[in-house]
Amino acid sequence: MPKRSSSLHPCNGQCGNVLCVVVCESVSRLYRHTNTDLFECPRCRTEFTKKDNLQRHVHRKHPESAPPKRIVLKNTSWLTTPEWRFLKQMVRNHANEDERRNGTGHDNATVHRIAAQIARRLKDNTCDDFGGSVPLVLRPHGGLFTLSLDRIVDTDKDGYRVHFPDPDNAFANIRIVPLCLNVPSFNKFSMTVQRDVRGAVQRAVRRVVRLGPLLRYESCKRKGKRTTLYSCCENAVFRDPLARAHFGTAVAMWNWARARLKRIGGRCEISGIPLETNERTTKDRKSPWQMSIDAVDPVRGHVPGNMRIVCRLLNCINSDKKKTYEDPGDGASAWTTKIFKRYFR
Repeated sequence: MPKRSSSLHPCNGQCGNVLCVVVCESVSRLYRHTNTDLFECPRCRTEFTKKDNLQRHVHRKHPESAPPKRIVLKNTSWLTTPEWRFLKQMVRNHANEDERRNGTGHDNATVHRIAAQIARRLKDNTCDDFGGSVPLVLRPHGGLFTLSLDRIVDTDKDGYRVHFPDPDNAFANIRIVPLCLNVPSFNKFSMTVQRDVRGAVQRAVRRVVRLGPLLRYESCKRKGKRTTLYSCCENAVFRDPLARAHFGTAVAMWNWARARLKRIGGRCEISGIPLETNERTTKDRKSPWQMSIDAVDPVRGHVPGNMRIVCRLLNCINSDKKKTYEDPGDGASAWTTKIFKRYFR
């Protein structure tokens, strides 16, 4: 497996010696080299350059003055240590978000108990609550099917609804879903679709395409409102410098996209689902079948040969730009027709 190339951190005189040529392999080692603060023992006045060394000294030499040691909660689940750390960190992040937005947080023991409940659920069924047939992945950069915890109810009459209102029932307000399907355009569509995702997708694939009305509707603007395809092109040209360099204007990209929409017959290039416009979209109802322009490889950008027109549901976030090296264990980060058929059967 290709190793991550360690970035170098030269001292360049930060330690006080203008002629210092020390180069550290991490920020923490550079801090250790340049740090001049000393930590003094309150009992024997011994000085240490690191705080953890001082704490170790106090526990060994002055146990009567030492604070109680932190209780380490061990992994008792069937998950491997990296998978358990990934799951527990995800639960902790959601608990911290709840505390930040609602004031309802959980301590380490509660987070540990909630993560153990989720681990037991994954042991009984490694697939998600949407009925997909692909096992979930518990690791960073796990790709499309990385484990994700989706709130069933985002808001109620009191405002923000927390992820874990009942620590003894971790699934009171969450469901286990793949990261690729935890998207607002899908969650806000309708509760009927959310309860039977696989059935909704299979019914959508069998719908008939009305290509003529679709192409007539997809002009640049209709009734003073930007159409779906033109909005996608305008956003791509505004955000992607590669698209801006190739097309120049949103109108030029829209001409290309409209010709491609006619070539593919008005169906999603991944799933074959008939594409929809924003004609009937409201603030509270955003269709997951609405058309969207996807860059297959985000590094190459929105340029011809690297773009496809798909439904919003399948245009999920691709984190390949954030990778510093390629790991063979990483999952697929973009939908393909083969993966789509495998997941939705």
